Amino acid sequence: MAILEALIALIARSAGRILNTVFAWATTAIFGKVPHRKQIYLSIIAFSSILWIFAALGIIMPRFGAWMLTLVHIPDWMDATWVRLLMLLAALLIPVANGELAIRLTGPSKRPANWEQRAGMWAKGYAATVGLSLTLLFTLIIVPAMKLQDAFRRWASAHVPIVVAPKHYLSVLGALQDALERSGIRTRRRPASWTMLLPSRILVVFGGDAWQQLVATQLSQLRSRELEVLLHPSDLVIRGKPAMVSRVQAILTEQLAFTRAYMTWHEDAQAVEDRLRELWGWFQDEDASDEDALRELSRIEEQLRQSKLPFEQWEVLFRKWLMVECAALRSLHVRAPAPR
Repeated sequence: MAILEALIALIARSAGRILNTVFAWATTAIFGKVPHRKQIYLSIIAFSSILWIFAALGIIMPRFGAWMLTLVHIPDWMDATWVRLLMLLAALLIPVANGELAIRLTGPSKRPANWEQRAGMWAKGYAATVGLSLTLLFTLIIVPAMKLQDAFRRWASAHVPIVVAPKHYLSVLGALQDALERSGIRTRRRPASWTMLLPSRILVVFGGDAWQQLVATQLSQLRSRELEVLLHPSDLVIRGKPAMVSRVQAILTEQLAFTRAYMTWHEDAQAVEDRLRELWGWFQDEDASDEDALRELSRIEEQLRQSKLPFEQWEVLFRKWLMVECAALRSLHVRAPAPR
């Protein structure tokens, strides 16, 4: 008997780890990999949305509620009616909490300016919770099949951190395709598969504008026989043979540096990226004067020396600064008079 109980406990623990893994796959499939702080908020929202489904079903269908009660140890002193009241309270409060977390997912400059706007976001949390719960249930079924397909093809995947505004989505996608074309990798631009499009559209329909910064309404990918590149608003997913994935990751990390895509997520870091992008264009113009641009480059260097940004973001900015400095040196060399 003890052996049987130990075996059941082992299966339960393994099932929990498997469920956590599949749940992480599902959130990554919907949103891509997002910054750590946002990932925490998204995980809480996603998990609470699943809890909301069970709470709502327990209220609507008493038999289902009774079945749920049999899975959870209820103290002898607690009446089942009180448990159902707790379900009702959870069904009412979880969407409000999700609405508040959705506010925190946005940058400080884009958050509601007053309590009326904040209350409106809380109200939208009800529809967003319904949409996210439906999206997760669908994705939890689809994602394991996608993982099995990759394993069968012996494909690997890699993620490139990126932030793309909705208005620049298609232009950044075109820049990606051009960069691959210049490196001898030909791809076709196609809408993402319906298994990827459907979750995004469900979430946008139910969640409204608050979620459009996290999912793309025009979710698209670049495809060839050996490669798939999927662009999320907060992530770039590269899938293919391991050698191809490594090569494409290196190409796009370099070529994305001065497009309309941000490679950092902090607003101060993105402001520095804007300045570096402007300087990059300045040094590509043969008729531009270099003196003001060089002074600006020195100011950015000093700012990076004193920066308190996380190391990952500082490293991205420093790499871009080095690329601009190399462009400046090339520009000065080209414009220098030939030696006598």
